[in-house]
Amino acid sequence: MGRSKRLIGIALTAALAVVAVSAAPAAAAPAARIMVVGDSISQGAEGDFTWRYRIASHLVAAADFVGPWTGTHVLPADHTDQSSSHHGAYRAGIGFDGANLAQWGWQMHQAKAVIGGNVATHDPDYLLVELGFNDLGWGVSDAAGLLADFEHFVAAARAAKPGIRIAVANVPHRTPLDVNPGLPALITQYNALLAARVPELSTATSPIVLADVDGPFDEYTDAYDGLHPNVRGEHVIAKAFADRIAGGFGLGGAYGPVPASLPADLTPAAPATITAVPVGDKVRVSWAHSFGATGYEFWKRDTTTQGTWAKGVFDIGADSWTDDWLPAGHGFEYRVRPVRGTATVGGYSPVAAAVARPMPNVPNVAATGNPGRPWTITISWGAVAEADDYHVYSAPGCDLNVPAPSAFTEQQWGLGGKTSWTQELVFEQCRNYKVVASRYGGLGSLTAATTVRAYPVRS
Repeated sequence: MGRSKRLIGIALTAALAVVAVSAAPAAAAPAARIMVVGDSISQGAEGDFTWRYRIASHLVAAADFVGPWTGTHVLPADHTDQSSSHHGAYRAGIGFDGANLAQWGWQMHQAKAVIGGNVATHDPDYLLVELGFNDLGWGVSDAAGLLADFEHFVAAARAAKPGIRIAVANVPHRTPLDVNPGLPALITQYNALLAARVPELSTATSPIVLADVDGPFDEYTDAYDGLHPNVRGEHVIAKAFADRIAGGFGLGGAYGPVPASLPADLTPAAPATITAVPVGDKVRVSWAHSFGATGYEFWKRDTTTQGTWAKGVFDIGADSWTDDWLPAGHGFEYRVRPVRGTATVGGYSPVAAAVARPMPNVPNVAATGNPGRPWTITISWGAVAEADDYHVYSAPGCDLNVPAPSAFTEQQWGLGGKTSWTQELVFEQCRNYKVVASRYGGLGSLTAATTVRAYPVRS
């Protein structure tokens, strides 16, 4: 090869190298690290898609969700377990990067104390904050106090990461509550304060934008209980955040309209099994977990009195309940029905039966006449630990045979913890007595009760 050809070859090789380098794909921008900070509206209940899933599906690879928790809230097995749960499943068939800092029942007043540590640990670039309903609804803070807590929250987050970007939602109104008639006005007041304060708190280094959730969220059509989002409400909240971070931060694009065709809201199935076991003077009722239930109607009836089914005043927030204040010796039947907020109710479970522990026999029953009080008989007895009352029965007769239980009539009750009672004006030659203990209106056995006989002293 001649010198000119060698030079041409070298030049061609260099040119191809340049083309190859130029043709290499540009490195993908790192995904934005997002931490959702919220309460039950954001954590979601077992079986929810959650608005977190909806916005994650919208942002796709542009976002990496971070935080200490991953699951939805699921009812505990035992009603005495008040600890928060983050192990609930989402709607069947979905999976996503669900890391978050959202917890059922959470308040801004609580979150402000831990946000700095969580920002330092999980290093989010963006915070999507949905908090405040529980502060106002539970009387933790008034509107001004909640705003002050949000300012504290922002300061703590910025101390951990000065360039943090924050999208904060206002508080959605809920359907009216008779127990808190002033709540709507309080929410409106806070939302106005927040809207005015956000631009003042925002800086070039750490911008803050307001996501208007309250405006588009219709508590009558977008919630399954007047507050927590249903399948439509999840889209409404996701859209409020997505459109705001797209416009305010350039993160992602517009969400688009809420879909017209949506999956059906979840209806929890009836528990397949239920048991009722006496425990002391109570009955512990347990049932199989119903997926997606946010509580259970608790139904029972007293079979001893042939009572009708009655529903408990409150729904049970667990897969069990210990029934108390039961009349001793009465039989009961139980059944439960799962609910999901106030919008959907599942079917009844099977029926379980149990008998409340009967009262023991009253010990040391005695009846005596008193020469100092003619025509009277004093009946005394030993205390029964579980008794809240005693009932005294008597029957006439001086035969060697004890009168049948049907011959005894009730003479006195309402004695509380007393262990004696004196009957006046006893004119028979002799009288037979029985004493039975009671608990919550349930009596001991008259048939098994000890019979004593007394002879009144004549004047």
